Amino acid sequence: MGPAGPECAALPGGVAVMVETVFGIGGIGQDSVEAIDQGNLPLIIGFVLAAAVFVIVANILVDIAHALLDPRVRLT
Repeated sequence: MGPAGPECAALPGGVAVMVETVFGIGGIGQDSVEAIDQGNLPLIIGFVLAAAVFVIVANILVDIAHALLDPRVRLT
């Protein structure tokens, strides 16, 4: 079993863009794609920063859950 943190972090981003496209609902996925198309650098930086924070938080939560569920793993 591989690391679950990146999968947990990538899931909402990909699903958000796909659901917004299929159902025609405006949201952060559609806004990020439009920002990339238009070259809106401050908005792109904001989306990338938010995604990076989400990845870090997801990895920390997965590490903590792994340490709680597996007695062989210790957080030091």
